[in-house]
Amino acid sequence: MASVFVGIASSIDIPSDVPIQLSFHLDARALWFTALASVLSAVLFGLTPALQFTRQVAGRTREIGIRMAIGTDWVRVLRMILKQSAAMSVTGAAIGVVLSVGASRAARVDPIEALREE
Repeated sequence: MASVFVGIASSIDIPSDVPIQLSFHLDARALWFTALASVLSAVLFGLTPALQFTRQVAGRTREIGIRMAIGTDWVRVLRMILKQSAAMSVTGAAIGVVLSVGASRAARVDPIEALREE
């Protein structure tokens, strides 16, 4: 039997009559798809929340100005803005945890059993 290295300190014993062909060639379409997916995820999950928060603060410039005019100090205004950003972050994290349930279940599946079922 031949032993094939598959990960950190693990290997699989394969009978010697089974041909082994390992190919990690990445064609141009897969490379472009990966690049496009990376750019889209950066835009959707990186820039969009930052721009939305900036727009929210810019839209509330009048409110912030009125608060400052009636005597609210800048520390309270800053605290108000930081509370809102923390609330947005916690909400996003909660949504992410809820959506990750499927990924968590998929991660617990034994790869050998999954391959047997195919």
